Amino acid sequence: MYNKFLAAAALFVLSISGVSPGYAASGEASISELSAVINQETQMVTINGQISTGEGRLVTVTVTDPEGNMDWMNQTQSEASGSFRFQYKTLDTTKGTFVVKVGGDGVAVPAQSSFTMISDVDGNNGNGNNNGNGNNNGNSSGNGNNNGNGNGNGNNNSNSNSNSNSNTNTNTAPVAKANKLVVEATTDANGKASVQLNADALVEAMKKAVDPTLTIEVKSAESAHAVTVSLPAQQLLAFNSRAVKQIEVKMGAATISVATELLISQIGASASHVDLSVSEVNPSEMTEEMKKTIGDNPVYDFNLYVDGEKIGIFSGERPIKVSLPYQLQPGQDAEKVIIYYMDDSGTLQAIKNSKYYPTNGTVDFYPKHFSKYAAALGTATFQDLSDVAWAKSGIEGLAVREVVNGVGEGRFSPNGQVTRAQFIQMLTGALDVEDDKAVAIFTDVSAGAWYYKAIATAQSLGIVNGREDGSFGIDAPISRQEMAAMMHRAVKARSIVLPSKEAVAAFKDQEAIASYAADAVTRMQQTGMINGFNDGTFAPEAYATRAQAAVMVYRLFKQI
Repeated sequence: MYNKFLAAAALFVLSISGVSPGYAASGEASISELSAVINQETQMVTINGQISTGEGRLVTVTVTDPEGNMDWMNQTQSEASGSFRFQYKTLDTTKGTFVVKVGGDGVAVPAQSSFTMISDVDGNNGNGNNNGNGNNNGNSSGNGNNNGNGNGNGNNNSNSNSNSNSNTNTNTAPVAKANKLVVEATTDANGKASVQLNADALVEAMKKAVDPTLTIEVKSAESAHAVTVSLPAQQLLAFNSRAVKQIEVKMGAATISVATELLISQIGASASHVDLSVSEVNPSEMTEEMKKTIGDNPVYDFNLYVDGEKIGIFSGERPIKVSLPYQLQPGQDAEKVIIYYMDDSGTLQAIKNSKYYPTNGTVDFYPKHFSKYAAALGTATFQDLSDVAWAKSGIEGLAVREVVNGVGEGRFSPNGQVTRAQFIQMLTGALDVEDDKAVAIFTDVSAGAWYYKAIATAQSLGIVNGREDGSFGIDAPISRQEMAAMMHRAVKARSIVLPSKEAVAAFKDQEAIASYAADAVTRMQQTGMINGFNDGTFAPEAYATRAQAAVMVYRLFKQI
């Protein structure tokens, strides 16, 4: 049975300059009687005017502040006799002249007006003045003569129709809170939920934001099984330098956070909208083999488009985060709850960076591309972990994420040694980093070998240095101090913030630690990534076991 979804949509197409889509550049339309007035006390701006081609024409407005930054943009349809009216509350308190430009269907040259911010918004000053004058192709001219009165309300003498109503992309009234927009969703007969958010509400929310994350929270769509969220491309571009760095859309069944940097990098000068879609895959589309792994857990299909063109691989440092709900059942190990990716052939792959958070009841992950994903309990058990119970959770946690493997016949060999190549494969897997373009230059590292990408990636990140003879020592057992040094370099290379423990006593054999690893061992000990033995020693030159390596790496994974 399909899960219930919530949805949000905000759609805006900018056509202020040149000709609107679907209209020829004939210059047949013009804007007249344009006026712009600001109430200095409330900061409410009113823009009136008329389009010569009459009722039902698309009219677009943009407002830029005295520094040339976008303050507001919106669209509406003209009313009787071509009149139109916009109102919005500006949050930009920059003193000076704000420029208003209005275009529309068939308007070749936009009309221009202005208003002046003169107060400090303390409620003691009156209205600014309108210097507006619309003139297009010599066919009609508009004049708005609004004179500001020092401590009172300005008088607008323009001839625009003040009874016209704005029809700007409004389906439900959004409720604006600090860094949040709350909207109600509706569902059509086909089970697709959507809501159109006023463009000015989105702009206002982005301007008000003091936190890097702007949240769009969508209320109840009771029977929907698909969601499409459309964001206005040009407004995202306009707010490129503003405080909002991430847009989080809460849709009930899924929460998706997208870095605005990713969106902006994909938006061209003519792009109109960015579409984020989520739908639940019909269980009938899943094979029996898939159901053995996924069970009854829903599979979600995610997509991201710019003007209908799908965005493939996501560039940057974890630009998208997805949270899916999961109800942990009695007896289930929370460390084994992960996300699976289903490719086009129906093959399932574990998402290495996925983690379950019991307090939230969600599995969070950072996809490198959008496709079909599901939260489920991974299966990985080994028969020979009874003597290393302290390591069982870490070993199996890495195993379900396909970071470590057993040695066959259901065994892990926890007390076996780890080679340097094996440890780097384990470490880069937990970090979920793989650079296909990286090149390894060590003399004993062969291109195409199972370890090549891991070592090449680690070398490009500065995690490994190799040995004096130019080799890496792929088959050499790794020592405990070597592991600590590589982990410490990985933390710095990936800018991982680790918790600091209370003051800890230095290891009794601290002086035996090699100089290249001394600082790394101390730092990794202070952050709880490594521990010593019961006698207070670290045994820096002792070879690490598979269990020790897995636990150390899993501790680091939990902090990423």
